[in-house]
Amino acid sequence: MCGINGFIQPHGEHQQKLIDLKSMNNALTHRGPDDEGTWSHENRLYFGHRRLSIIDLSAAGHQPMQSHSGLSSIVLNGEIYNYPKLSGRLDVQLRGHSDTEVLLEYLEKFGVEKTLNDVRGMFAFAYFSENEKQIILARDPFGEKPLYYGKSNGTFLFSSELKAIAALPTFKREINPTAASMYFKYNYIPSPLSIYKDIYKLSPGHSIAITLGGEAGTEKKYFDKGYSENTEYSEAEANLKIEELLEQSISRQAVADVPLGVLLSSGVDSSLIAALLQKQSSQRVKSFTIGFSQKDYDESTIANRIAQHLGLEHTEYICSSSDLLDQAQNIADIYDEPFSDSSQIPTLLLSKLTRKNVTVALSGDGGDEVFAGYNRYKWLEKSLQRIHKIPKAMRPLSQRGLQLLNRSGLANALPVPYAANKVDKLIQLMSSDNLTEAFEISISNQHLPGLTNDTALDFNHEIRNTQDMMVHDQNHYLPDDILVKVDRASMAHSLETRAPYLDVDLYNFCKTLPLHYKIDASSTKKPLRNMLKKYLGDDLLNVPKKGFAVPIDSWFRGELKSWTHDMLSTSSIKSQGFLNAAVVDQYLHEHMSGKRNWQFQIWNLLVFQSWLAKWL
Repeated sequence: MCGINGFIQPHGEHQQKLIDLKSMNNALTHRGPDDEGTWSHENRLYFGHRRLSIIDLSAAGHQPMQSHSGLSSIVLNGEIYNYPKLSGRLDVQLRGHSDTEVLLEYLEKFGVEKTLNDVRGMFAFAYFSENEKQIILARDPFGEKPLYYGKSNGTFLFSSELKAIAALPTFKREINPTAASMYFKYNYIPSPLSIYKDIYKLSPGHSIAITLGGEAGTEKKYFDKGYSENTEYSEAEANLKIEELLEQSISRQAVADVPLGVLLSSGVDSSLIAALLQKQSSQRVKSFTIGFSQKDYDESTIANRIAQHLGLEHTEYICSSSDLLDQAQNIADIYDEPFSDSSQIPTLLLSKLTRKNVTVALSGDGGDEVFAGYNRYKWLEKSLQRIHKIPKAMRPLSQRGLQLLNRSGLANALPVPYAANKVDKLIQLMSSDNLTEAFEISISNQHLPGLTNDTALDFNHEIRNTQDMMVHDQNHYLPDDILVKVDRASMAHSLETRAPYLDVDLYNFCKTLPLHYKIDASSTKKPLRNMLKKYLGDDLLNVPKKGFAVPIDSWFRGELKSWTHDMLSTSSIKSQGFLNAAVVDQYLHEHMSGKRNWQFQIWNLLVFQSWLAKWL
């Protein structure tokens, strides 16, 4: 796990460019505290790298790295899990045993297209080929590793995080109004947008070519998500195959030259990863859990019982009021564009705890998206069944009724099928308690024109069934929310996290299975639950999952009250000039008085105001 950055600048003084590259590197020190490097070509192409040493701790793993022929160079963030297998296809004597060297030589020998199809891992890289006279940026299929790119003042830029791009003195920090609008809808900024104008996220499973003149082509998809159902396997046979592939994924991802552990909650996903990892290990696996004093949100007691049952070496931490305030005030620095999934706070605390003991940790991320784990999938299945029983002429009325029900707060996050058959309509009903319009009205159009323009976003997939919705989550919610949350939180503490459920071979098999193998009226993630029965009894397996929610509603009235009032004061709002102070004050007053619960909206506003104060 590392931080990468670079630029193409045909004009200017070489020494100044090196200074600029150093500034970008320094902004990513948290992603790679062990080593740093720079490389340039013809006074126009510059690569920078910060290294977190995981595999091959020697100097042979130093980056930027040049190939044996000297004709190719690379900077890599992430891990190529199947690099031992790929190395057997090379005909060069490797200098060390790093996955970076294998990837570089493989790219030079076989080309970008074959390499991206053959590698298994999480990655973002920039690869330069002197023969091709171009740079290729590429990102892993699920978007575990971030990669931003764009052009500013004639300079093409790329980096793992926006803070490295913002470190350049010539970069103009100008807000993208469409991105700001999307943030207030979804609590994150969807790909390919970033908060800055002309800077974009490279889409998961895509690559892009850039000339030495700094001209970028169009993004090219190399990995396609979707379903092609077949019945080659019975449900029992499919469960056995899933277990085989998941164990293979865990075995690949457990390879490291540094201490490794597992992030453990009371849920099925992380418990199964912990069980299978312990099964493969000759030593007790280290596990880590964060907890809260509020019992309605705390999972640490159940997680501790699961750890004891599995024989893990368990560590837990119950966070304090000062922990909450410290992390809340650091959000804008760690998430360097507005991002307000409130579970980022416990994720940060869990990452801090884990890094004190290990350098790499496996997580249960991706289990819900691959195996149909969200309750909204069950709701959608039930809704579709009911809607199909209604005459077509009456369906618009039933749709309107569900919308009103959802807005009343009685059916939180209830998907509404047949809403013009568009996924964006479903997502709209699941975002910010459907208060998007209120937030958009509260933003000054004078400063942020075109707020409702979301035409740049790929949210117009036709929704026909639950599998379509799962693909949408895999393309948007997973990479732009879940994986952003985990990547920034873990890398803020120089911790590498790995997600065994996001394995290409496992995913490619699962996407061919009938939906009822994964979900039915009574259960989600059926294959995972069936597997976990081998390791946990019913008393631990059937405990209701609380999720990684946090009690921010009470925090705003307690531990975070002073900070909340400071950040959302009328003077602060007016001085920054983006939000309507009267509307913000209304939300704040109603929440503090207990009249309404605006916890998610207030967190949205707090994160946005914190970001403005930090970066603009």
